Amino acid sequence: MDNYLKNGKRYYDTEVMYEARQESLAIMECLHLYGQASGQTVNFDKSSIMFSRNTSLLDKSTSCSILGVKEQLGERTTYLGLPCLIGRKKKGIFSFIKDRVWKRLQGWTYRYLSKSGKEILIKTVLLSQIILWGNGRDGGGIHLKNWDKLCVPRFMGGWRLATNPDSIVSRLLKAHYFPISSFFSARLSGNPSFVWISSLVKFRSSWVIGDGQTVSISGEPWLMNIDNPFTTTDLHPTIAQASVNSLLKVDAKEWDLDVVSDLFNSRDISEIVSIPLVPDKREDSLSWRLERRGIYSVRSGYKHLMQTRHRGSNLDVRSGWKDLWHLHIPPKVKNFLWRVISGWLPTRDALRSRHVELEAICRVYACQLTTLGQWMQLFISQMVDQQEQNAMVLWGIWENQNNLVWHGRGNSATYSLPQVGHVTCNLDVAIFRDNHRIGIACVVRDHDGKCLGARARSMPGLQEPLMAEAISFKESLTWVKGLASHNVRFETDALLLVQVFYSSLEDRSSVGLIVKECKHLLRDYVNSSLSYVRISANMIAHTLTRASISMSDISIWWSDIPEFLSFYLYSDISN
Repeated sequence: MDNYLKNGKRYYDTEVMYEARQESLAIMECLHLYGQASGQTVNFDKSSIMFSRNTSLLDKSTSCSILGVKEQLGERTTYLGLPCLIGRKKKGIFSFIKDRVWKRLQGWTYRYLSKSGKEILIKTVLLSQIILWGNGRDGGGIHLKNWDKLCVPRFMGGWRLATNPDSIVSRLLKAHYFPISSFFSARLSGNPSFVWISSLVKFRSSWVIGDGQTVSISGEPWLMNIDNPFTTTDLHPTIAQASVNSLLKVDAKEWDLDVVSDLFNSRDISEIVSIPLVPDKREDSLSWRLERRGIYSVRSGYKHLMQTRHRGSNLDVRSGWKDLWHLHIPPKVKNFLWRVISGWLPTRDALRSRHVELEAICRVYACQLTTLGQWMQLFISQMVDQQEQNAMVLWGIWENQNNLVWHGRGNSATYSLPQVGHVTCNLDVAIFRDNHRIGIACVVRDHDGKCLGARARSMPGLQEPLMAEAISFKESLTWVKGLASHNVRFETDALLLVQVFYSSLEDRSSVGLIVKECKHLLRDYVNSSLSYVRISANMIAHTLTRASISMSDISIWWSDIPEFLSFYLYSDISN
């Protein structure tokens, strides 16, 4: 285009300068209003401006002159340590973070870090290429995995978009990307922004049902199944768009089993009836399933992205590793098994494999040693429940052996009789994954160790261990009140349940709702509490829960307790 108009009366440069001047003045006005509203002033001496590629030199010069700022040059410019421009090659853009951290870590000394400390470094993605067990600076040791397998150059977002729909950014994105649908049913559109792509990562959140008025039956994640929280039944559109409260009884806060059975398939029926409901009125709330408290964290989002990226890849050469990481056992036991299977634990068998002259007999238990390879094959061939139980037993043997060898004492705990006028209620749960059921039980005893009553029940549906423990505690509180309402000490071997019960932090998860109900029920008791005991002091309830799988309904005993419990009853009294 010619720089001059054909009539020669008006110059094109003048028109461009006028438009650039007007835009720059509008920017100045916006910054002025921002300063008045926030009480802050923009320092133009430290400010810069960026232009798009199709901006002419005349426009750039005019804007910079009016605003009194400099032009920011270069595509890899940063602000507060982060890149100002993010294109398609995100891995290359964020690669400077890896290089910066790597250079800083070169001067660190690793020899003074414990095994747990080195593991934390790897898990926090600060030290992915440094050895785990090396103690020197020569680079020797065992490398675990490279940076590409440990890091994902993406971030997780969108949590506040779903939990704060009235915020400005939420309303802006909804108007642009999903004006007539919900956040969960939104899809990527043509040429979406980087923020929207990052926030549309497959969510691991679902609704916690309160009054059921907010959540639709279909198209919304409200089931407790982590892998698929959506209903799978093909429903009529009218029913699919109805809210979940239409599945509840009119006169009670319970599932209407007749309606649920008529509408849904067997899978959905099992999932729906296993959702616990609380009697008080509360709104539906969104819960992040990968965090126990139901609130999104960067750590859990990062972990979810890693699992999503590596799904289906051959990262686990030995299938036993994958089974190990998914066992429902404490992290310290997983770390212990990892060291055992890897041969990094100084066992007699490991020392013998390194040509250390030792007898193949355990000094404490006087039994013949089994090689780690044989134990690993046996471990993989067992069912999940057996693996979890044997893992805890193996860890307990190792701990007890170390205490006996190095400290001259064992690591066992026994049941303690309550004071005169007090009673104890031992409670426990069992999860029968193969039968898709859970068992709960409690045993009440007085200060002489006499059994005042015992109760066991087998329930359909699978629950996470903490949820099952919370349900067991809630039912025990309801039932024990008929036996004693004063000076009751509830005992459980679920340490996490005790920690959650006495925590003052906000908990929006399903477990949090049940625990809140337990706190309300415990207020009806006088001088009563929930305490943690080791499993060795809770064997009577532990055994009863394992036997509940053969019970079709609730079973209650008073003085005539089952014979298989008599051993633990008399054993606890003698101890």
